Amino acid sequence: MKKLRRIQVKTILTILIGIKLIAILTMRQTITGFVVGSRENTNNKLGVIYFAFIIGGLGLLIFLHKKNIKKIIETRNRNKYAINSLKGLLKKKIYTNDGDYIGKVKEVMLKENKIHSLKIRLDKKFRGKGKGIIAKYRGVLNVGHIVMVRDKIMEKINY
Repeated sequence: MKKLRRIQVKTILTILIGIKLIAILTMRQTITGFVVGSRENTNNKLGVIYFAFIIGGLGLLIFLHKKNIKKIIETRNRNKYAINSLKGLLKKKIYTNDGDYIGKVKEVMLKENKIHSLKIRLDKKFRGKGKGIIAKYRGVLNVGHIVMVRDKIMEKINY
C-alpha cells in the first residue's frame, strides 16, 4: 500500500510540475509565490497557441503516466466495498492453499440467504480448459484481501 501511495504522489507531482513548466516556458510569465506576472504584452493569437501547447503538454504527461493513473483509479474502486460483504468478494483473486493462482471471483451465488458457490473466471493459463468454473463455497478456506480455496478445485479445472 505504501508503494502505491508513492506512485500516486510521484504521478501527481510530475503532472503538476509539468503543467507549471509548460506554463512558464510557453506563456513567458514569471511566478513568484502565488503571483503570476507577465514579462511582456502578448496578443490574443499567441495566447491561443500557448494555451494549445499547455493542453497538449498536459495530455502528453497524462499519456506517459496512464499506467500509474489506472492503478490509482483501480485501487480507489476496489476499496469501495467492505471486505466481508458480498460485493467485496467480487473481483478478488483466488489462490489455492498451495499458492497457485486460479483466477478472480466473477459472481457470488446465493441459496437460502447463504453463499452457496462462487463463479470463478479462470486465469489465461487455464483458458484452454474453459472460461470459468463454479466452486462450492464450502471449498473456501479463507477470505481476506484474497480468497483461498482447497486444492480440490484444481481437479475441476483439469477435468
